[in-house]
Amino acid sequence: MDHHDIALRTAFDTYARRAFSALVSREHPLPQPESLLPGWQAIGNDHFVFRNVAAPSPLLDDLHESDEYKACISALQNHPRIAPRLDQPVGTPWAQSVLDTSTLPDRVLWSLLLRSGEYDERFDAAFHDLLTWLTRDTEPYVHVAPLLGLDSDTAVIEIEPGVEIAKMTDQEVIACLTNGLISTSDAQGRSAHVPLRHAIRIREEWPIVVGVSAIDVDAGFQDAERNAARIEQLVHILRLLKDGAVGVVGTLSFVPIPYGVPSAFYVNHLSLGYHVSRLAGPLYHPVATYRLEKPDADELIALWRDNRGLSGDQHQFLRTALQRFGFAADRPRPDDQILDLMISAEALFTPGTTTEVTYKTALRAALFVDTPDHRPRETFILMKKGYGARSKVAHGGSLEGFALPEGIDDMTEFIGAIRDCLRRGIKTMIARAVAAQTLNDDPSWDKFVFNACSGQ
Repeated sequence: MDHHDIALRTAFDTYARRAFSALVSREHPLPQPESLLPGWQAIGNDHFVFRNVAAPSPLLDDLHESDEYKACISALQNHPRIAPRLDQPVGTPWAQSVLDTSTLPDRVLWSLLLRSGEYDERFDAAFHDLLTWLTRDTEPYVHVAPLLGLDSDTAVIEIEPGVEIAKMTDQEVIACLTNGLISTSDAQGRSAHVPLRHAIRIREEWPIVVGVSAIDVDAGFQDAERNAARIEQLVHILRLLKDGAVGVVGTLSFVPIPYGVPSAFYVNHLSLGYHVSRLAGPLYHPVATYRLEKPDADELIALWRDNRGLSGDQHQFLRTALQRFGFAADRPRPDDQILDLMISAEALFTPGTTTEVTYKTALRAALFVDTPDHRPRETFILMKKGYGARSKVAHGGSLEGFALPEGIDDMTEFIGAIRDCLRRGIKTMIARAVAAQTLNDDPSWDKFVFNACSGQ
């Protein structure tokens, strides 16, 4: 530490010791840590409760008239890196708050109560964290999209640098509870059990800006759009990877608390910079409907990498097929699922084709998709029936009484069979695209069909 840091440490230490002595001497019991926590609190075993916050001691008003408190303010105002930020909006394009000089001495004071150990080691840790935060050049920013229904023994799956599927921290769960992305367990909304805590997490570092005029709003919006697209694409890849219900209800973006635990006495909620993007769909539910094992994680990363490498117009059909395949999982109605799945099938098997679409889709799927559950003829019938169902819905009809393929008992099984066929087909086409063997027009498909029929 330089001499400005040392002077600041001395002033804060002197004030904190005076405050503790005053609280004890006036028989004011020191607040319990849980009484300092605002709102939601983690109590262990994936349980969270909502508690009201205790009011700060009126003794603080007296302490703010003390020489020790004034020495803290003076040391802050004389610090060359901190002084220009005092009483100014500080943060990132998405999360700025005014750095209120008058509250800073108490941030260390109350942070001490939330740490275990002896006074000296608690003070050193609290002061170090505060000094680091006050002089930071960058701000961490986190985007969290809780995954509905996903369970895994793998704590962290790094998809690419800065993008991961991981268990949410207590702070992230609390942020989601506070902003309604995770529903509560009781009617009063004061407790929650969150056993499934995996989410898509995107980590970023933003340069610190001081003053409203320094904010680059366009950069913030572009970043938000880019991350929303990455989250959507990763959900599509999860659905492509294997069967099972998985999705997100929205994304929460915020600045993680830089030190200690969020306390009403030293953290302004606005400084968290909460930004919520909600999607239509069910809120969090604690039932596992999608299991992600270690081998799945390896395949997921490979699929993500291969899919991210597909660019240019020659792969647009494949991007559309994957997108519509993913959208189908968000549709609660069978007719809507059929529409999206068959749009995916058309994009995959008949890109750019406007004639004989039904026949070409069914034939190419039968010859292209290798499935142990259906012979080529059965796949042909399945996809032809799927296109018939799609046409009926698209032209205002109903699926009630629709004649299903032989051996399929109900609409759920029918849609599941089409989904499995497309899952295998899209995976195979991605692998071909990586190997520069993409089938993206009629001539390339015709060659594939002729070769397949002749056994070549």
